Amino acid sequence: MPAQRCNCAVLVDPAMQPELPEYRQVCLKCRRAAASCWCNELRPVQSRAHLMLLQHPREARNPIGTARMTHRSLPGSQLRVGVDFSQDAALQAAISDATRTTVILYPARNAKDARELQAVKGELNVVVIDGTWTQARKLWNRNPILHALPAYRLNPVTPGQYKIRKEPEAHCLSTIEAVQQFLDVVDGEDGRHREMLRPFLSMVDRQVAFAESPDRTRRVRKKRVKRVRLPPAELTAAGDNLLMVHGESNGWAAHREDVPAVELLQWDALRPSTGERFHALVRTRTQSPAVGTFLELSPEQLTQAVAPEEFLARWRAFLRLDDVPCTWGYYSMVLLHDAGGGRVESINLQRLATMWTGQKLGTVERGFEHFGAPPVVTDHPGRGSRRLLQMVSIVEKLRSALGAG
Repeated sequence: MPAQRCNCAVLVDPAMQPELPEYRQVCLKCRRAAASCWCNELRPVQSRAHLMLLQHPREARNPIGTARMTHRSLPGSQLRVGVDFSQDAALQAAISDATRTTVILYPARNAKDARELQAVKGELNVVVIDGTWTQARKLWNRNPILHALPAYRLNPVTPGQYKIRKEPEAHCLSTIEAVQQFLDVVDGEDGRHREMLRPFLSMVDRQVAFAESPDRTRRVRKKRVKRVRLPPAELTAAGDNLLMVHGESNGWAAHREDVPAVELLQWDALRPSTGERFHALVRTRTQSPAVGTFLELSPEQLTQAVAPEEFLARWRAFLRLDDVPCTWGYYSMVLLHDAGGGRVESINLQRLATMWTGQKLGTVERGFEHFGAPPVVTDHPGRGSRRLLQMVSIVEKLRSALGAG
């Protein structure tokens, strides 16, 4: 028979009931804890510029971000969160709005001084990217639709007050500070929109006061545990199938947007088990003026570069199905992928060496120096060939330490 539910009242001594956990109250408007709410400090301002904030999803989770403050301080503004805005209807509507001039506040290579917008009559649509500098670059690169907009840069007139968050440079500003100064410049009236900074300054002062308060509960620092050396199992598992590879680029900085595209220029590989060697210089569309110096290649050697198609054909003929590539970091495999070589999984020797030594090892040269390997004699020209042989020496040191041979 099914169990019968008891309908009688159950008397429980209140003293015997467990205490329910207390959850802190959260303001649904600013999404901060009630004790840190800045809504009362809001002073909305008016401007002829209609703002659209494009926010990176990670920045949206940052409790001390200022995009929401900016949005709520400017009536009619929009806050959009995402990475790919190519199909965003609101952005497309703003760009196609014939009644307003649409611009973007971003320090692109061809960006103009924001003061030039004072000569533009009528209302403006202003697109602003919100996130860390790395996140902002990703949004810019992922959304070519933004590149068609006239870009304007801001020359800060006052230093930033973002004391609770580290900025990459002294002149960098939070989003709300940048927008406030930008609107002042556009409207040609210094300090006109300063009231919108009230919640920001209040938040900063509150956080600074909390950090400096002697009564607050400070975190107890955990005793640092000595890193245990872990055996690089990948190296031993690869056995005779290990294939050392290393690539060098055409000398442009990968993190900068005001330079041509980064391309694969030199590719080297070596099978330690057989001594088989691969070396190629690849023809690129552009080269940094100092690429020869950086890569230790003469102008005559650079002229020996082959077409990317020829390089890929030679490389695919050299590869074996059971090869296990091993690189220093992942940059080499990124260069190969961008050159048309496909996406290939590889062993990260830099990570294994760091795990083994317990120290951060940046460059190949740093790792080579740390392991105290003997000097190498390159059999092919260029820094890439030297680094490849240095990587081979590091692998030999690790394998001998494990007794793997």
